[in-house]
Amino acid sequence: MATKDDWLVLLMGGREHKYNKGDVVLAKGQQREAIFQISSGSCRIEVDGPDGSKTVVGKMNMDEVQKRQAR
Repeated sequence: MATKDDWLVLLMGGREHKYNKGDVVLAKGQQREAIFQISSGSCRIEVDGPDGSKTVVGKMNMDEVQKRQAR
């Protein structure tokens, strides 16, 4: 698990990007050379069903990120 110092080193060269509700950050099959950190708000992970429906398979918000970092 990354420490606060680890995150500071990673974020020194980073930039902030704000997403709006419903924006797709990463789509299935898409490759990105990026690390994402939730600093406010929340995100969810969805998968497409065979009929085109979307199923939420995971969610994360800032409180969960902080709890994971405290472990």
